[in-house]
Amino acid sequence: MNNPFFSVIMPAYKVEQYIAKAVESVLNQSFENFELLIINDGSPDNSAALAKDYSALDSRVKLYNKENGGLSDARNFGIEHAKGSYLYFMDSDDWIENDLLESIYNKIQINPVDIYVFGYFLDQEDQQGQLLKRHPTKPEDYKFDIGTEKAPKLNGDLMGLLGYAWNKIYSKIFIDYYKLRYDQGISLVEDMLFNARAYQKANTVVMIEDCFYHYISREVPTLIKSYHKDSFELILSKHHAIKPFLVKWGYGKNKIKQTMANNLVVGIQYCINNLLYYKSELSTAEKKKYINEILQHKETKKYIDYYQPSTKSDQLYKKLIKYRLSSVIMYIKSWKKAA
Repeated sequence: MNNPFFSVIMPAYKVEQYIAKAVESVLNQSFENFELLIINDGSPDNSAALAKDYSALDSRVKLYNKENGGLSDARNFGIEHAKGSYLYFMDSDDWIENDLLESIYNKIQINPVDIYVFGYFLDQEDQQGQLLKRHPTKPEDYKFDIGTEKAPKLNGDLMGLLGYAWNKIYSKIFIDYYKLRYDQGISLVEDMLFNARAYQKANTVVMIEDCFYHYISREVPTLIKSYHKDSFELILSKHHAIKPFLVKWGYGKNKIKQTMANNLVVGIQYCINNLLYYKSELSTAEKKKYINEILQHKETKKYIDYYQPSTKSDQLYKKLIKYRLSSVIMYIKSWKKAA
């Protein structure tokens, strides 16, 4: 297909168990004018072989093999090779509803804008792939002309929706004009760093209430999860990245501070859980030192008072952070881990 309307960019790395369902959910789209770019990011398993089989069966599937460079590098590779008018970044271990592309195409015919944001389902599965629970998260239908209209209501769900890559479709002209690319070598927060820059440049964002994406949360044994030694530095990168677009979108100073505080505390919670629950070479003393560095950081001190806890547990966590009670945090976490 020489002139596809959509380019679906799907990096693949160690997904041999899941990639078939992901690919088939794309090939089963009711809207057929697309290309599917599968970027094999040096995967050591059979992901590339499975993708090659699909490319032999359907000319819309294009397999690219490259040395391992990480998710961001694979997505950038896809941008460079995409021929579609609109780009969609999809993970290779999730799946999409079969009317996603048709629904967005119909929206584009009415409102051709820079970015489309839609809802998703969080599907919790057991180790056998059986669905345990499904939870929808979606924005309200809204066309936001940045700078001329009131910004959408800002809450935790909206910030989550704005952060991901896989629940958005972007104009290729828009992406190319501003030379938007993912930060190579960055993990955990690469989606929001990319999107934050996009929101700063966009003129119009359309939000769509429908849920089209299925994000799969699978039970993974804690022992095989790894500690990210630079997790707090990455959280700070995200923390600083969101402020410029929140300012451009016209939110008030207090709302921006509250939003940044809420996101920072969620990030701190992730960092501490990652430190204490996942395998690492750090001693107990080294872990406590790292927690103290987080709690004493100038950004933590600056924003903790703006954090708005929604539960009693969150209220307690706010006090532990505010008064830098690292020993108590470690005790509570170890107690929960043992339980």
